[in-house]
Amino acid sequence: MWRSALSWLLGIDRGEIADGTGVRLKFAALWPTWVILLFAAAAIWLVAWLYSREKGTASRRRKVALAVLRCLLVGLVLLVLFKPILSVEKSEFKEAYVVALLDDSLSMRLRDRYGEPKLRAALARLAGLDEAKLDEASRADLVNGVLANPSLDLLGRIGKECKLRVATFAGDVRGVDPRFVVRPSGRIRQEPPKGRTTNREEPPKGRTTNREEPPKGGTTNALVTPQGDRTLLGAALRELADGLRGHRIAAAIVLTDGRTQDVEPTAVEVAKRLAAIHGESFPVFTVGVGAVEEAKDIEVVKILAPTAVKKDDQVTFNAVIAAKGFEGEVDVLLKADGKLVRTVRTRLEGGEPQTVALRYTPEAAGTFRFSVEVPPEQGELSTENNAARHILTVKDARTKVLFVAGQPSYFYRFLKNALVVDKSILLSCWLQTADSDFIQEGSRRITHYPETRQELFEFDVVVFSDVDPAAFRPEQLADLRAFVGQFGGGFIFVAGQFHPPEAWKGTPVEELLPVATGGVTATGDLLASRTLKEAFRARLTEQGRAHGIAQLADTPEESQKVWEGFPGTYWYHPVARAKPGGVVLAEHPYDRDERGPMPLIVVGRYDPGRTLYCGLDGTWRWRFWVGDVHFGRFWVQAINYVGTYRILGGSRRIQLATDKRSYALGERVVVQAQCLDDAFRPLQAESVEAKLEPAGAPAQTVRLLPSRQGPGIFEGSFVAARPGSTVLSVALGTEQESQSFDVHLPDTEFQHPTMDARTLREIAEATRGAFLRLDEAERLPGLIQSAGQEITTEIQDPVFDAPLVIILFLGLVCSEWWFRKRGMLA
Repeated sequence: MWRSALSWLLGIDRGEIADGTGVRLKFAALWPTWVILLFAAAAIWLVAWLYSREKGTASRRRKVALAVLRCLLVGLVLLVLFKPILSVEKSEFKEAYVVALLDDSLSMRLRDRYGEPKLRAALARLAGLDEAKLDEASRADLVNGVLANPSLDLLGRIGKECKLRVATFAGDVRGVDPRFVVRPSGRIRQEPPKGRTTNREEPPKGRTTNREEPPKGGTTNALVTPQGDRTLLGAALRELADGLRGHRIAAAIVLTDGRTQDVEPTAVEVAKRLAAIHGESFPVFTVGVGAVEEAKDIEVVKILAPTAVKKDDQVTFNAVIAAKGFEGEVDVLLKADGKLVRTVRTRLEGGEPQTVALRYTPEAAGTFRFSVEVPPEQGELSTENNAARHILTVKDARTKVLFVAGQPSYFYRFLKNALVVDKSILLSCWLQTADSDFIQEGSRRITHYPETRQELFEFDVVVFSDVDPAAFRPEQLADLRAFVGQFGGGFIFVAGQFHPPEAWKGTPVEELLPVATGGVTATGDLLASRTLKEAFRARLTEQGRAHGIAQLADTPEESQKVWEGFPGTYWYHPVARAKPGGVVLAEHPYDRDERGPMPLIVVGRYDPGRTLYCGLDGTWRWRFWVGDVHFGRFWVQAINYVGTYRILGGSRRIQLATDKRSYALGERVVVQAQCLDDAFRPLQAESVEAKLEPAGAPAQTVRLLPSRQGPGIFEGSFVAARPGSTVLSVALGTEQESQSFDVHLPDTEFQHPTMDARTLREIAEATRGAFLRLDEAERLPGLIQSAGQEITTEIQDPVFDAPLVIILFLGLVCSEWWFRKRGMLA
């Protein structure tokens, strides 16, 4: 009780004095000694002189007492002027930080194969695993196992002498915050700033969070959850050093495979600058995770195949397969919805990727998820990349063809007959010059040329042969352009002797043609070609020999012989040249255009549709002696080619596209849908919903909003969050359009899958740390020194304004006044 009263009288904190190592009195404004002595002597003389001259009944003895009281009062005032301070020195030990940086990039998913028996036994013991299951554990599993092993208590032992901070890194550091520490008990907690108390713990920034009852060692079983698409070890060290500036760091521990994508500066260069970045040096202990020697790995890189085909068409799946550290024969499996449909035995050679062709003929319509797989070989680094997937839509619909002809020519008659009997074609003919009571021909007869978009968009391909442009309204020709350029319809233009391509100049049809009109023959006469007396045979170009339209036999060699054996034709229409992007399949054997041989058969694109120009009207002569074998095959193949988008693309009212066909995990996917209503006008709606179906995950909904690009266009985006093939679809009533794309793991994390021991060793040497393998991690607590610091602080409490000084001052003044009154002094 009396100690508390004394502390109050002196105006000091008794706890500070009790914790201090030394207490002494200091003066903040002390005068020089000679001044003090001179002032004291003068003050005593003045007081004595004043009291010697006092008149009254007081005795000499009383005056001496009063003079002493006056001198004490002057001395007290003088003491206050000197500003006395009670100084207490306190000493404390400030702990340093140890930061553990854990690599959580995607390369930590890899599973290494360890062949050395001692290494296998050590890793299994430290990670708490059965040695027989060691090959099934990923690098992340091993790190998590070592940190969570209660018998090892790695983090708990390190935290006994230092404040331990656990953070993860890949592209950046998550969790470095000096307020969050791991105490020796293993509990992660927040240290509140001085002067503030808190009743709750706030989780640290990042993924290092507090658990209810964490296991001894201060970690959980999932500190490392690989998801980063790159590793920037140098950037992580730089952020660590800069983030803890002003705090002592005993050591940094980095658990990683060492494969970093730092370029300028490199991780080693950053390690050499850590002292300058942080303000003082600290050692970095690197713990290498993974195998040093190159492991075997077989990867199915991608599948090259069409996205849609017709039923009973043979499909070739070209699988690109890469092998590292492996040579030998393997089975390549083709599966449809998990069912094995084809197996090819091939030999893989290390080095460049190889292409393996697997052929399959679908016998049913529908959407199928095909996969090409290579069974895992013993000792493979990763089995996640042994398969690739491909979405294939198989159609069972007949191609709807609108055949418009100006004259009942031989070409019209023979092509109509060939298409009517073809089971894959649904033909509608419109002969312009027919009488009004003529019954138009075809397998699906019409009574007029389509008047509206709805009627025109019912077809997949439109074929014009010697057609009179005067019979069309501008709106009909604009609809034809939209049919090809917006909705992917196919268009074939066959030149005739009555209405040449020049007759369409300035119309939408001229835009659709893959050739520039206005050509001349070698004689310079545009019409000279109509009076040719000498037969000629169309000659295939190099592109034509490889193109599917011109394949008229089972092999390219046999097909070339068929073309060379055709009877000659007598008429063709010259053009100026093929437009940019046009592919010339056949050319005149000797006549030339502006740039070379005169194009006769040209295919082009009017995105998203395809077009074909044929300057010959005599292809019907190919029927001599063989009937429709070659003539019919050529034109059916041409129709299927230009109508591919329309035939296999699905909806006529919806166009769905993504900005790419392949994405890295975590990359943003941009979606655009062009939608029409029932009248084929741009859809007016607040939003359109798309259905997202990732591989092996529940379906999700993506909302597409109206775009500024124009009416009927809707856009949206989402993040590719799951590797594998993903299907995106949009439905409007009974119409549905689907688009598939592939999500793959970032290549940067898997280009060099082995541990980079050299880089990790150089980082450790540059900081005077040490490089250890994961099986040597139990040595870490013995290598790390506490690096704490003894800090002495001085606490100063001013006492010149203490209650005791005021009490003494008042006591001396009152005492002198009382004695003076008793002595009858003035």
